[in-house]
Amino acid sequence: YQRRVREFHDPVLMGDQTGSTVSCNDCGVAFSFTTRKHSCKVCSRAFCSDCSNEKTSVKGKGERSCFNCFAKSATFTENENALAQSVSQQLQEDVVFRGYVRLKKSKSKERSKRLVVVGKYWLVFINLSSLRGKQVSVNHLYDLMEVSVNSADKASFKLKGQKGGPNQTKLREIQTPLLSDLISAVVSSYRSINVGFPKERQATFGFPHDGSWPQTDDIGSKGQMHEEEIFEQVYRAQCSYLGVPFSTELILYAADLISEGIYEFDLSLCPGLELNGELTFDLRPVFFTLSHHTFFRSIKICDISKREPIDSLLKALSFNSTISKLLLTNLKGADMLVNIGDTFTKNSNNQIQVMEFSGTDMSGKTFTNFCNALQGLRHGLIGLYLRKCGLGPSDISKLAKAFTAKPEVSVTLEELDLSNNRLEDEGSTALQTWLTKVRSESKLRRLILNSCSFLVAQVLSPLNSFNCLEEIGIADNRIDVNATQIIRSLLETSKSIRIMDFTDIKGMSVPIAETITSAIAFNKVANLLRVDFSNWNIPFFVFKNFVSCLDKSKLEAINLTGNKMLPSDLMLLLEAFIGTGLLNLKVIILDDCLKKANASVSLSVAQLLIQLVNVTPSLKALSICQGFKKAIPTFLEGISSNQTLEELRLKSNNIGDKGASSVAQFLRRNATLKYLDLDGNQFTVSGWRTIRSAMKKNKSLIQMAFPQSEAKASNDQRTYQMIVDVCSQVQTNKQNMNAEGYLPHLVEIDQVAILQPNYIPNMTPLAHVSESSLSGSSSYDQSISSSADYSSQSTSYDDGRPQFSAPPTSSLPTLSTMPRAAGRLPNTSTSRPPSMAPGPPPPALTPSRLPPSSPRGTSTGSQQALTVRSPPSSFPPPGPPQAATMRTAPPPPPGGPPRSAPPPPPGPPPPSGLPPPGPPPPPGLPPPPPELPPPPADSGERSQLLSSITAFSKVKLKKCETNDRSAPLVSTVKPPASSHSSEDHPVMARRDTHTVGQALKNALINRRQNIESTYE
Repeated sequence: YQRRVREFHDPVLMGDQTGSTVSCNDCGVAFSFTTRKHSCKVCSRAFCSDCSNEKTSVKGKGERSCFNCFAKSATFTENENALAQSVSQQLQEDVVFRGYVRLKKSKSKERSKRLVVVGKYWLVFINLSSLRGKQVSVNHLYDLMEVSVNSADKASFKLKGQKGGPNQTKLREIQTPLLSDLISAVVSSYRSINVGFPKERQATFGFPHDGSWPQTDDIGSKGQMHEEEIFEQVYRAQCSYLGVPFSTELILYAADLISEGIYEFDLSLCPGLELNGELTFDLRPVFFTLSHHTFFRSIKICDISKREPIDSLLKALSFNSTISKLLLTNLKGADMLVNIGDTFTKNSNNQIQVMEFSGTDMSGKTFTNFCNALQGLRHGLIGLYLRKCGLGPSDISKLAKAFTAKPEVSVTLEELDLSNNRLEDEGSTALQTWLTKVRSESKLRRLILNSCSFLVAQVLSPLNSFNCLEEIGIADNRIDVNATQIIRSLLETSKSIRIMDFTDIKGMSVPIAETITSAIAFNKVANLLRVDFSNWNIPFFVFKNFVSCLDKSKLEAINLTGNKMLPSDLMLLLEAFIGTGLLNLKVIILDDCLKKANASVSLSVAQLLIQLVNVTPSLKALSICQGFKKAIPTFLEGISSNQTLEELRLKSNNIGDKGASSVAQFLRRNATLKYLDLDGNQFTVSGWRTIRSAMKKNKSLIQMAFPQSEAKASNDQRTYQMIVDVCSQVQTNKQNMNAEGYLPHLVEIDQVAILQPNYIPNMTPLAHVSESSLSGSSSYDQSISSSADYSSQSTSYDDGRPQFSAPPTSSLPTLSTMPRAAGRLPNTSTSRPPSMAPGPPPPALTPSRLPPSSPRGTSTGSQQALTVRSPPSSFPPPGPPQAATMRTAPPPPPGGPPRSAPPPPPGPPPPSGLPPPGPPPPPGLPPPPPELPPPPADSGERSQLLSSITAFSKVKLKKCETNDRSAPLVSTVKPPASSHSSEDHPVMARRDTHTVGQALKNALINRRQNIESTYE
């Protein structure tokens, strides 16, 4: 017998071979008359029939053996092989391990064998001895909670229950001599699908420390795996867990993003997101994959109509700690984001700092939960975009109160967009309260409130103290005289504003338009780069006069879309552009600005456009859409050799195939144009064929807007193919010039910016904001709060007109006291508000148009005097100034009153229509300085300068008020229909009206009182 055993397998002999064993070596049950004793023919161990009923082949003969010997040496039958293959195909994964185990069913005894199959994601137990047929127990590795090794061949698996819910667990105690191989297979599969998971989300492994078991400390780490492999493994595992097919297109899309280093996971660009398509895939496993994924830091989803995948995303964000940018736009359906508040509340480690929910209904309970969750954030926000979210005044009030309650979250906010929501009185008041509180510490750069129905004057009044503010959008809102004065004051005091959007302003009138444009034109301190005057529907001379005064402006883009003009008016405007000699202007948009014109007039317009492009080397982009049909052929012929223009938009001009021929000739000759838009011009297949042949010669055009309307309107497949061929040639040029990152100015202006497309914010901890820096001075708060009720600050004039005034100038920070900050530089101001910042009084400012030869004022007394513009010598003297030094302006232009004219007696009473003189100077002021000497003779420079200024307005000034940098304040009287003359120019009228001297005196006295109260 010993020889037979050594021939088969050289086992370690166990048990008693002399027949003295009285109990089973496996389960310990005592042998009796009913419990028969069996002896293993391989290892001679004694066992009972309950522990093993197997036979092992010994020299070709089946001999009774114990389970350990059977499991080590048994070969699988055809039925068992087919069963394992069937499980593998059904689960769609390869088999990593399979073998026999004994599963403990009860405390008293162990039942028959089980066939265990380990795949990449599954752990399957198959009962081969069931009387009711083969029973299969399928367990996903994500359900694995604990693995404990009790001995060399015994272990227990603790798994989550499925039928009884997530809180129910089940225990599998197994015995197998192949335990080491089984554990190694389970650990290897488990490690590959849990990369990035935190320890608290992983199963626990309890192994003896004898070196014979696999290491589990590195579970969750990347190891040698690449990011593409990690995403694919986890995504496939999540698909198998949810029982849905995986998407190969999604895997390839994610791999491309990772390989190119793009951190924004934009699902709107992934194939298969459309409903009921052949490539449509389930979004739930994608979001669960991102729960603990550490590569992507931004998620963008749009146009989803089912709530289930969005709930999966919010649940995944409850665990993620790397995503910092969340863009969920145009989600269709009610309460799509109702659980977003719970997401932020559960995950205290989230890093989401940029959020966009534009086009998604967030009203009601959804927004209430969201605002409550904002107060629990442990980091500051950077961008919040809530365009067209169905928010009402109460919702906006909740958001502003949440920001006010925890200013540490909102002082870091750089961009806020609340467009197309209703603010009204309640929302405006709450928003103003928050802006007032954070004004000295805020880093806000963009504030967009288009179509919000809000109180413009009330909300914009605190913005003078925002040192980083670069863009303000108030399009499609109603403004009045109060709001106009606030805007004028804001443009005069802010050095950081770059973009102002005045599109579709309601209540627009000539006086309001002139006040805004004059503040922009005459203020040389501001750094305004782009203005949008679309759809103002006011007379053209306002824009003409505005353009005429931009000789030294920093403006880079002007948008006049929708301001229809007669051909003669447009020609005068173009002449103003040409004559001004703009040095910084890059973009001009004149879409839908030309009314119907005949051929001869269109030819003149084309000639002026050609001259504008050729004499303005800084001009890079021009848009002339809708209405320039007859002018385009001549215009294209005239600029074919131009070397400065890079972008041209000719949409919706209906130029037809003849126009297409002109475009083709232009493309053959021009070598600098980079962007072209030809949509809506009614080209047929012949026109596109002409352009396609010209594109074979052109190598500079690298981007062309796809003609959507042309492609939809054409029913001819040949036309569509020609369009595709043209776009393909443009793409070839782009690849040859390595210009993949090129973004045209015209496209940049039209699109709605969300920070930068590739901008991924880093973690911004909560800023420490002192209470003193938030509360500010009481005087400033009172002035801001009082600015909400401008209707009570009206002045009744002699003619019965109510004249509204802006907030007191002393309540606004002056340029000298404002901290210098521009762009995205950090706020370096102290915790005190700018209006209360200590330091010397503001220095005198030099008027932008003052010649160098003009005398400078000097300060007298113990307190520095304020320097203002003085009237010309032809004005009657305004009386002795009160502790102020007057600058003498240059002489009047030729044709004005002679310099030797005797001045009228001082102090004449003001005529009707002008404000009464101000109060006398307060007591205790230093005595007034002596009379200034007469100004020097006219050197000719000033006369030449003033003669070059086009008539700015026909308005007869009823009130004129100036400060250090302000433009003249025009009245609300509409101009007459007469032609413009030099006598009607506001600057000239100011020099021809005696009462302006008295108005300057009143303004000087008021300013003097303000300085005394501020710096006393």
